[in-house]
Amino acid sequence: MGRLNRCPVCGGDLVVRVLECRECGTRIEGRFERSPFERLEKDQIDFLIEFLKSEGNFSDLARKLDLSFPTVKARFHAILKTMGIVPEGTERAEISDILNMLEKGEITVDEAEKLLKGG
Repeated sequence: MGRLNRCPVCGGDLVVRVLECRECGTRIEGRFERSPFERLEKDQIDFLIEFLKSEGNFSDLARKLDLSFPTVKARFHAILKTMGIVPEGTERAEISDILNMLEKGEITVDEAEKLLKGG
């Protein structure tokens, strides 16, 4: 089961409102910002760990995961988008990359949909 990042009713961002001590039960209420890493799903975290192990080398990562270079790059950009740190001007290219991968049969329709949604 993935992390609960979005409201199941309206799809809006969820915010942390209560922090509680596991030891004594002290509760602090407020509005707390989440880390961008907390927005990631487990498969994105796993991918990011492999990316770090490959020292950021997309080609090595593509070989290790048995994926095409464009697929690896698209997944990385989807992670950046999920974290809210997409570099300016990359979204349009990302969409065309995803559609090209779909057309070439490198990814499935479900994978393309997930990538386009930022996952």
